[in-house]
Amino acid sequence: MAEFLRVAVTDEDTQIFSAQNVNLVEQASATTTVITYGGGSSAGDVLTITHSTTGGTGVESMRNAVQDALIKAFDQSYGNAPVIDIQLPTGITVSGIAIA
Repeated sequence: MAEFLRVAVTDEDTQIFSAQNVNLVEQASATTTVITYGGGSSAGDVLTITHSTTGGTGVESMRNAVQDALIKAFDQSYGNAPVIDIQLPTGITVSGIAIA
């Protein structure tokens, strides 16, 4: 089971973030995808991925890419790889990652 997801970020090479305790992955807008982490009885952390446009409302391609990577992270057939790369949709680039 992988512990981290990795994504290419413009002008920052790559960044990794936890694949553990994810409660929700949501495409918040055409240019942001949000990952909410579990926090038990308190509010969890929210990681926001800012990316080039996915083409508008209802296009969930970046969310799907993150979800696919999470599924791979928990798939035992990938062995004990500590990191799973997010395969970005064609034409999508990530410009930043922030956690709050």
